[in-house]
Amino acid sequence: MKHEFIMRYVAPLCVGVSYLALSRAASRFRKPHVVVFAVDSLGQQDSSVPLWARPGGVPEATKLNRFYRTPHMERLAAAGVRFGEAYGGINGETGWFSLMTGLDPARRGLVGQELELPLPEMEAPDFAETGWRGRYNLLPQVMKKAGYQTLCAGVPEEDPAWLRTEFDHALVLEDTRGMGRTVMTCAERNCPLFACVRVGMEEWTKAQQPTEAEKERMLARMPDFGEGIQVDCEQLVRYALAVERMDALLGRWMKYMERHSGGRRTLVIFTGLSGSDAPIQKSRAGNVAWGEQVGAVEPLRGREFSRYEGGGRVPMIVAWLDSDRRRAVEPAERMLPMTPGAFQSAIVSLQDVLPTLAALAERRLMGQVDGYDLADLLSGERQSERPPWVVRHFPLSHPNGRFYSTLRIREWKVIYNYYDDYVETGEPAWQLFNLEEDPSESYNLAEQPEYRKLLETMACKLATYLGTIEAPLPQLTDPRCPRVNGRRQALGPASIRLPGEMHAGG
Repeated sequence: MKHEFIMRYVAPLCVGVSYLALSRAASRFRKPHVVVFAVDSLGQQDSSVPLWARPGGVPEATKLNRFYRTPHMERLAAAGVRFGEAYGGINGETGWFSLMTGLDPARRGLVGQELELPLPEMEAPDFAETGWRGRYNLLPQVMKKAGYQTLCAGVPEEDPAWLRTEFDHALVLEDTRGMGRTVMTCAERNCPLFACVRVGMEEWTKAQQPTEAEKERMLARMPDFGEGIQVDCEQLVRYALAVERMDALLGRWMKYMERHSGGRRTLVIFTGLSGSDAPIQKSRAGNVAWGEQVGAVEPLRGREFSRYEGGGRVPMIVAWLDSDRRRAVEPAERMLPMTPGAFQSAIVSLQDVLPTLAALAERRLMGQVDGYDLADLLSGERQSERPPWVVRHFPLSHPNGRFYSTLRIREWKVIYNYYDDYVETGEPAWQLFNLEEDPSESYNLAEQPEYRKLLETMACKLATYLGTIEAPLPQLTDPRCPRVNGRRQALGPASIRLPGEMHAGG
């Protein structure tokens, strides 16, 4: 009787416990190293990797692709999947927030009020709530709970001090010795490494001191940008050298992870955090304000902070590193398969990185997450759980863009301009573009009767979404009141007014 009890109840329990232990051990063993390499102010065309494609076509090399030299980005793209319609934040700070939390940056809105260009009738909301901790999933916390050693390199000083403490190791950006030491330590301990590297292009561009030989080399291959296009050649040389320096750092990380991986595979996610800030004035959009003529992502329009596509699109490449092609496929690769050299035209954004890595690390996320696991898109599938839309929200004023919200759904994009609506500037409150037929956003279809229903539908979706996530809105102010501590008396939020509600200025 006792023997029967043991065989019937106790033995299966022991087998189950043993199987669970072995499964967890196997899970720990198969987890790959992960490197997220994020770059501020790097636009879609700021590399030698072609990322722009016509609808249904293959990526085409642009003038800027032929100007820049980024061989390590090219090698990464050849090994994995490049996204042609990936979106970053309004600037590096909002992009970083989205990358770290898996949330839409529109939830936060804050891009640094010191950047605001004050206007009499409207100003930014009061960003009193600036904390991150305890309210969201955080990428380093997720990976640490999955058994990873976590490392950050280049996290800026303006980030909350506690954010650095969420990582086990913190390095100066180009600390090659510290990088190698950490990678080898993880290999010795047989534990996976999660490394997050952040490069600030603005700081690196300012730091460049090009030699005469470097100037000659860059100027010799600088393209003809066309009549009427203004280029600050000296500044563009500095920017291009900063791009090459960034690519060289990426190459060092790739080399270390391949040489000292301890038998584990390494997944690399390369992404821009915000649109281009290259010093090129370019426009195909006719008579537009100077700030919105500035762009460097032909044939797109706009730059960092802009409401147009050049301000939002960033390079994104995901790849498995492997210096030994003969190596057998590991379980991690089966969980996240991809075709080397593939191009994916689906809409994605920075908020998708955290849920993708959480799924790979077999961690269940708690609380709000706006992003989606990109595993199906990485495998080459055209249909995905990720919906084909993206929202961008900027409740501030800046020389490159002021007080706007945008919604893109597939090829259609709508823009709401708060200031032009409420202040009645004479500029359109609503803009509607077909990005397949008009990638430079030159022909506003919002006033054409045949598109009225589409405009109203997209406008309603945009307003509903921003209300659902409680996005901070611009504040109407009384221009007669003096500023106190830098702010005028607020009259209330400037909510989106749908097309039928517009005043004469719309």
